[in-house]
Amino acid sequence: MSSGCVFLGLVDRLPIRRSKTALVHEKPVSDRLRELCASDLELYKALSYAIVARPEDREPVDAYLSRAVAAEQHGDSAIAYSNYLIAGQISLFQGKQNEAKRCFAKCMELSKEPGKVFLPLIQRIDKALEIADEYYQTMAKRTR
Repeated sequence: MSSGCVFLGLVDRLPIRRSKTALVHEKPVSDRLRELCASDLELYKALSYAIVARPEDREPVDAYLSRAVAAEQHGDSAIAYSNYLIAGQISLFQGKQNEAKRCFAKCMELSKEPGKVFLPLIQRIDKALEIADEYYQTMAKRTR
């Protein structure tokens, strides 16, 4: 028996359904974000981590913040990081400048080198909030 995955050959044998409807070509989501960021590639990279799909479906920011603080107190920086990240993403969606800045700064602090991706977002928070708002408005129009 080979050491590869047994299911790989199975996928190739599955029937493919062909759609009889015409495909509508929309601009990919990442292209819209890149377009909004224009030539600011650092901010684009930061926002590509900070923008989240359907932020309105998440728990309130306070729930994530309390879990982040508790995790920090217990020395679990990975759990703290993920909760600060989600809280920052929701804050960005809600347009809460200080809260978003604080959350992403904590992400930077907890993750050291990889967290530096958020530095342009923190330094240009006004522009980041503007872009995020425009981005979320565009996505809301697509889902209607």
